Amino acid sequence: MTIGGIALILFIFVELAQKQPLLELKAFKSSDFTRSIILTWIVQLVLFGAMLIVPLYLQGVMHYTALETGWILMPYALCAGIGNPISGRLFDKIGARPLAFAGLAVLSISLFILSNISVDPSLWVIILCICTMGLGRASP
Repeated sequence: MTIGGIALILFIFVELAQKQPLLELKAFKSSDFTRSIILTWIVQLVLFGAMLIVPLYLQGVMHYTALETGWILMPYALCAGIGNPISGRLFDKIGARPLAFAGLAVLSISLFILSNISVDPSLWVIILCICTMGLGRASP
């Protein structure tokens, strides 16, 4: 972790000194850009955390096999795959902001429901939450 932090600081200094940097760090002067990057980072952290915990829960607590767990988690990818083209069309019509807020709301609701499941929940509740996470993830 220390090496990564030092490498990041060195990367920033090197990029600021270049005429044509690999990553234009001046873009972070825009508060809209910076907020969107931070929000995207947080959403991805939460989503990947959930997609790490849910399989562990399904296998460790509910005693599903790895294959069964994969089948249970497959609707996430399917719903994201279905939602992405729809989200793209809506993006052209209404813009990114309303879609981003709607996607965050859907993700928040599904993660809230997942956070309150008991030891013996209905499998359909988990699948529904996974589907809504996939649809919420499909927003820009």
